[in-house]
Amino acid sequence: MKRENCVLVIAGPSGAGKTVVATSIVNSHPEFTFLRSGTTRPKRGDAHDDEYIYYTEEEFKAAIANGEMAEHAVYGGNMYGTPNAELDRAFSEGKTPLLVIDLNGVKSLALHPKYSACSVYIYTNLDELESRLSARYFGENEKPDSEKNFNSRMAQNLNDWRGLSDYENYIHKFIENNRTVEECCNAVLSTFSAYINGEEKDEWSNHAIINGLAEAADERG
Repeated sequence: MKRENCVLVIAGPSGAGKTVVATSIVNSHPEFTFLRSGTTRPKRGDAHDDEYIYYTEEEFKAAIANGEMAEHAVYGGNMYGTPNAELDRAFSEGKTPLLVIDLNGVKSLALHPKYSACSVYIYTNLDELESRLSARYFGENEKPDSEKNFNSRMAQNLNDWRGLSDYENYIHKFIENNRTVEECCNAVLSTFSAYINGEEKDEWSNHAIINGLAEAADERG
């Protein structure tokens, strides 16, 4: 049976390439669109200001209480979330919403009564994650807080992998990003197409991958 009000959700560890894949999909497939996020952070006066809808902390908390946020989280002391109105706007324009969010957001979207979330978890091995994050934070990109940010991202990756079983019911498919961007995009799009057409997830395969990632995290210490 074909699913309706489908949202493509991409999650994964820092350094896995999820944002690159998502951006490539939106740029090459106009039927997909990013959404503006709601946030309590101040405007920065840069090109990214238009990517957000600005709330006071009281307004944001009221939006959560009124069920107006499809998912929400706190980063760096500021609140972020996806307003239901943004999802509805995309659907009204004939677009498919594409979200890049954390695991708690994946759970929230999966449990949302109105939308059908196809959540794809993009990952790669720990050595590759370290290599990509090193390139992001060190060398010519190095800043005073680079080492702190690098260590924080890797620690979060390990913690996420150890706790992935808590989100097993909410992730439709795991895709290892050990290929080109185009190949990974095609794998995500193929998964989404099959999901729309009623494909059920491969629970045995997902469970095996989750156990493997948890073991890799535990071995790293």
